[in-house]
Amino acid sequence: MSDEKSLKEKEMEILERMERVILLLRFEDDIISNHKHNPSGIRTAQFFKEIWEKELKELRETLIKIRDQM
Repeated sequence: MSDEKSLKEKEMEILERMERVILLLRFEDDIISNHKHNPSGIRTAQFFKEIWEKELKELRETLIKIRDQM
């Protein structure tokens, strides 16, 4: 029972982190879409977007592993 609770807590933590990453991705998309006059800002946003996409993929994979253990 304790292991299941621990897995459930980990699952909730991963879901919360995924929500934050999705918000950050939306922020970066907004910069890329709406700040055409600032090329360096767009490059920076694209750089961070790639990082957040990688993080989201890793979180998703971790979530799948946790759910497989349940």
